[in-house]
Amino acid sequence: MNDRESPAQRRGEPVLVGRERELDTIVGGLVQLGRRQGAKPVVVEGAPGVGKTALLQTSAVRAADLGWAVGHGSVRSQRLCSAAYGALADSVAQLVAWRPGSREAASLADEVERQAAASAREAAPGDEGWSGPFTDLLAAAAQLADDHHRGIVLCLDDLQLASGDELAEIIEAAGSISEAGFPATLLGARRAGGAACAAAEGLVLQPLDAEATTALVVSLAPREAWTDGALARIAELAGGYPMLVRAYAGAALRRGRTPVDASEVDAGRADADRALCAELLGAEPAQLPGPQRRMLQSIVGLGGHQVPVAEAARDLGASRSFGPPTYLADVDALVERGAVVRSAGDLVSITFPFVARAVIDQR
Repeated sequence: MNDRESPAQRRGEPVLVGRERELDTIVGGLVQLGRRQGAKPVVVEGAPGVGKTALLQTSAVRAADLGWAVGHGSVRSQRLCSAAYGALADSVAQLVAWRPGSREAASLADEVERQAAASAREAAPGDEGWSGPFTDLLAAAAQLADDHHRGIVLCLDDLQLASGDELAEIIEAAGSISEAGFPATLLGARRAGGAACAAAEGLVLQPLDAEATTALVVSLAPREAWTDGALARIAELAGGYPMLVRAYAGAALRRGRTPVDASEVDAGRADADRALCAELLGAEPAQLPGPQRRMLQSIVGLGGHQVPVAEAARDLGASRSFGPPTYLADVDALVERGAVVRSAGDLVSITFPFVARAVIDQR
C-alpha cells in the first residue's frame, strides 16, 4: 500500500477536490429518492477537462456505498439507447446477485438483454420507439430494488454526443419513474453548450479556484515536494482544469527532481501537452485525419479565437474538392473531439492553449 494515497485512491475512487457542493447535491438527491420524495435526474455539464467524469465516477461510488445498484454507459462509441440499456443491464445484474434464485430477477435480466439487442439492431438515429420498453424495464428494476430498500442509478457519460430527442426521452423516462415514487434515477455528464434539459437538474462545473488547484496538486505528492513557484506555475498553465493540473504536475514529477520548481514544470510541459492532446483529441494533431488536421492548423494560424469558419476554409483554399459540406463536417468532428468550440455566428475557438502549441510544434 502507498502511504501517500488517500482513502479514496485506495478504493479506486478518483481524487475529487473543490466539488463538495455538487457531490452533496447528487447524494442528497439519492437520499430523497430513498425516502420516496422524488428527485430530478441530474446532468453534470462543463468544458472538456473540468472534471465531469471524475464527479460522475465519485458519485457512482457514493451511490454504491448507499447500497444502490449502479450501471455505467457512455455515448462515446455507441448510441444513447445502447449505452442506456448497457447501464440498465449492469444494474439488473446486481439485482440478480442480491436475489439469487429469483425467477423474477432472472426474467428481467433476460428481457433487458433481449430489448437491448433489438434496440441496437433496429433503432436508427432519431427513432423514438425504444424509450417505451426501456421505461417499463427501468420501472420493473426499480420495483425489485425497492423490495430490498435499495435503488437504481444509471450513470451515462458523454451525453453531448446523443441527439437532443433521445436525451430528452431518457431524462423524461427516468424522471417519470422517480416521480411515481420508485427509487431510480439517471446521472449524466456532457460538455457545456447543449440544449437545456428542463426535466433534469443541471450542475455546471466551473474551473477550480486556487485553493482547490493546490489541493489537487498536493494529492499527487506531498506539499514539501513542491515549491511555491511550481504551484503557481501549474495553476497558471492549468487555469483550474483538473485534467490539466494532473498532466502538468504529473509530467514535472516524472522528471524525478524534488522539490519541484517552476523550471521543472516548464521542462515537462511539452510532454504534458502531447499527452493532453492524445487524451482530449484521441490522437496527436499530426495523427488526425488530413482534412481535420488542416482545418485545425488553419484555425490556429488565424489566431485560434473566434475565427469565422468560412475564413478558415478560405485560408485552406477551399475548392470543389474541399467545399462547404466537407469542411463543415470537419469542423463538427473537431468540436466532437473537443479541439474547438463553436459559438453563434459560425465562429470557432481553440479549447485550450496546449492544443495550439501542439499544432504549432508539429507543423
